[in-house]
Amino acid sequence: MKVDILLLAAGASRRMRGRDKMLELIDSETLLHRSARIAFESKVNTVHIVTIKERILSLADLDVDIIDAPANQPMSNSLAMGVANINCDAVILALADMPDITPDHYNLLISAFDPTEPRNIWRAVSEDGKAGHPVLFPCTYFAELKQISGDQGARSVIKNNTKHVHNVKTTGRSAICDLDTPEDWQNWRK
Repeated sequence: MKVDILLLAAGASRRMRGRDKMLELIDSETLLHRSARIAFESKVNTVHIVTIKERILSLADLDVDIIDAPANQPMSNSLAMGVANINCDAVILALADMPDITPDHYNLLISAFDPTEPRNIWRAVSEDGKAGHPVLFPCTYFAELKQISGDQGARSVIKNNTKHVHNVKTTGRSAICDLDTPEDWQNWRK
């Protein structure tokens, strides 16, 4: 069974007011590098990262597959581009702006995945049950993932298949903590 991670990191960081959230430092490591390293430390086969040219250098020391995306495109374009470049039994969609995700998040999804149930979607939720990321999609959804549009990611695929969505509880609020604004960063760093 081959499970890959598709890490989406091509957003424009518009809400950061001139700063690039992917290049913000956490313990002298960029957020993008940290997210990629953590994904790489899980039990997945390959980590694929959709990102823009300006961020690629921060990943130079990691053995990851980098998919160079055009800047200022909606999330759906990054997702479709990433899914078109992978060949696996399931993909875990992850957002690179979630600093509290650990290898355990990915490993819990991999453990839950049953390839004999190819319609099941496995979604990480916070300790109190709030839907979050990452989300594992079997390859039976790849065609549908390539067809989405707009900046909502895979929400429409989840909404259209709610009876197949299974929640995987994770600790704390890490599955729902993302950092989009300078205030988010300031609060998180406290």
